[in-house]
Amino acid sequence: MLPQPVLIIGTYNSDGTPNAMNAAWGGQWDSKEIVISMGAHATTDNLNRCGEFTLAFATQKTMVAADFVGIVSAKNYPEKIKNTGWNYVASENVNAPVFTDFPMIFECRILRKIDESEEGYYIVAEIINILVNDEYLSDDGKPDVEKMELITYDPIHHGYMSLGKRVGTAFFDGKKLK
Repeated sequence: MLPQPVLIIGTYNSDGTPNAMNAAWGGQWDSKEIVISMGAHATTDNLNRCGEFTLAFATQKTMVAADFVGIVSAKNYPEKIKNTGWNYVASENVNAPVFTDFPMIFECRILRKIDESEEGYYIVAEIINILVNDEYLSDDGKPDVEKMELITYDPIHHGYMSLGKRVGTAFFDGKKLK
């Protein structure tokens, strides 16, 4: 499936330190819900303990550190967030860190787990709140995806691709064929 978002899941470790992992297998579940496929990670342990997290969308600027948190586990490298250089604050709505270097962040709470096993599970989570830095808002006050320079994961060649510019208008352009 293409494109795959590059999602950064923010949680707290059991000692209260912030943790983040890179996840590509996720998407929209419903208008206010998301789904993510989780393997067995330190983040999975954190979600089992707390059930709340933040979800940031990786960008061209955050790509190197986003890749780093995907290849290094907090189980073996507890200082991994320090190496990213990311700044964070406590979320006001969920028990998770908000990594402020990202243009858009969802604050989420797990609603249910699907197919739970030793290898992980799928989570369906409610979006409690959406945070967007002002510089990434369009004139109408809504998030401007083009300004964010979001990236996607290419599972075929194991690369990161930047999202391009707007090329059409949904629910409108197709009317030309009526």
